[in-house]
Amino acid sequence: MDEQIINEEQITAKKYLSISEMAKELGVSVEVLRKWERDFPRVIHPLRTSGGNRLYDAKQQEKVAMVHRLLHTHGMTIQGAKRVLSNRGNEEETRQEVIQKLLSVKTRLLNIVQELDNLK
Repeated sequence: MDEQIINEEQITAKKYLSISEMAKELGVSVEVLRKWERDFPRVIHPLRTSGGNRLYDAKQQEKVAMVHRLLHTHGMTIQGAKRVLSNRGNEEETRQEVIQKLLSVKTRLLNIVQELDNLK
């Protein structure tokens, strides 16, 4: 997965947490966060500074918190959490497909209504 590198000005413009701040928020060690990054490469991929430091933006903070909940609150295994997170991605894709189909149907119905109005 491509790592996005950001510069120091971007850090002050948005709210980013360093790996130590993220670990403190969750009550885990930085080593645990690094392990989760390896265990969940499709989910957790923090931004990097030019110096290679990990930074977690709001979206990544949310994803790391989700992994934490699955593993610590729900007591899941790594494999169980991977399965849940994989299914969530599939659900989101399906949801987007349904939305697109509904918008298409709406457009067709509006066109039919307009054609009927033109016949009057």
